[in-house]
Amino acid sequence: DEVDTFTGYRYYSPSKIDECNKILALKELGFTLDEINKQLKVTHSSDLLDIIRHKEKELLAAKIEIEHKLNRLGSLKEMIANRDEKMFNVIIQKTDSLRVAYQRNIFHHKEDAYQTIKKMHLVVPSSITGRRSVLINYASEYTENDFDIAVGVEITGPLSEGCEFADKILKFDLETASLVCNKDELDEAYLYIHKYIHENNCQIAGPFYEMFHQDGTIELKVPVGILSKTKNSRIRDNTKIAFQNDPLVIGRWELYDLLPSRDFFSTEKKNFTGRKTLKELYFLPEGDTYWCYEWTKGYLITSFGNGARQLNKYTIEQVDNKAYMFIEMKSSRYYLYNGLPDIWVFVQTDHKMYKKDEIRIRDNTNMPFIHDEQVLGQWTVCDYVDEIQLFSPNVPPRYPKNVLYWRTVEFVQTGNCKLQFTSDHIFEKPRFTWTKSYILDHETEVAQAYEIRSINESEYLFVEWKSGDYVFARKEPSYYVFKKI
Repeated sequence: DEVDTFTGYRYYSPSKIDECNKILALKELGFTLDEINKQLKVTHSSDLLDIIRHKEKELLAAKIEIEHKLNRLGSLKEMIANRDEKMFNVIIQKTDSLRVAYQRNIFHHKEDAYQTIKKMHLVVPSSITGRRSVLINYASEYTENDFDIAVGVEITGPLSEGCEFADKILKFDLETASLVCNKDELDEAYLYIHKYIHENNCQIAGPFYEMFHQDGTIELKVPVGILSKTKNSRIRDNTKIAFQNDPLVIGRWELYDLLPSRDFFSTEKKNFTGRKTLKELYFLPEGDTYWCYEWTKGYLITSFGNGARQLNKYTIEQVDNKAYMFIEMKSSRYYLYNGLPDIWVFVQTDHKMYKKDEIRIRDNTNMPFIHDEQVLGQWTVCDYVDEIQLFSPNVPPRYPKNVLYWRTVEFVQTGNCKLQFTSDHIFEKPRFTWTKSYILDHETEVAQAYEIRSINESEYLFVEWKSGDYVFARKEPSYYVFKKI
């Protein structure tokens, strides 16, 4: 064997042909390069058979997983095709608490959770077993496997000491939306109750409960908050409160999860997998303000562009030797429609006494000017998107032009860059300049990358938007979309 030093190509002797063919055959069977390397070194047939049996077991498990997904897809297709034929009666009402033998776990398949309920009936003494069983679904986003689920069997008395299940009271402080269905209607019932909640000014405020009754019926229910049907005049929090220190909160906190309610929290599996609005939060000494955040004991105080200040209550809990902060974050839904706060969960990473200058991002804005003929001229805004691939000129814009902050941008030959925001004022050099692929903001010290794409024979300019949530919270930039005038 030898390597051509000029091209980097490796040349093999004819004696290696059989070995190469074996490697290719094993790759087609799904073996990784590490597994293939082990096989090539094996000298005993028994060891080789063990490797093959292990791979066979792995492929059979994958086959079962695929068949399970295909069955669910078939059920969903049938359900969607017949959606209009099935109606459920949804009732919103108070629900009594329920005492259960309880266990929460991550189940690879939902069917595994149902089997655990059967096991619980064998373990819990019949003398204290009630009439109902329950499955609590903590997933707020669609998932096909690894379900965060709790299961329970109703009990009327205490469990024996050392029982593997917890004795838990399921409390329903809010009203619940509920319907009754059979097990084979459950997927359709989930879709129906989601649709009902959306269309009837409600907000999901807890996990879904599948209550199993002895007659075989299932009561599907979920805690809800009732929103006002019309927009309220904005609620104003009283933020004129004296600062009170809290040494436990000082330092950096990293965003862990975003939850509809506290009940969803788990250290085993995160609930939210979407795009995060911020990645970290700092509590500065003496409640000092940075960006739109300040604090006093028990509250994170936020302030935004409309001048409104909000009190967001926080609590700190120690879980598995880590400090977690739960913030009741008030959104516009809370202020305008009497909605419930979302729960933002942070985990503490240090107790450092940070200063403002330490926590902000500073991009390199001292780039040399490089000309870009394609970008010259004036561009007007047409949309704002989280990712470039989400934009399409064939669909209505995500935001109307009149609500977008950035309106126009003009690139001038000399590297000057003229930006117009909601006011009529034009911002340009020395604050803004440009070089190929970047708009440079020398005041806030950010370099906003741009990219031009041709779509449907028109040119569109995509520019990163790096505001305070990027500079101070390390949020991934979204994009303003412009079209050439």
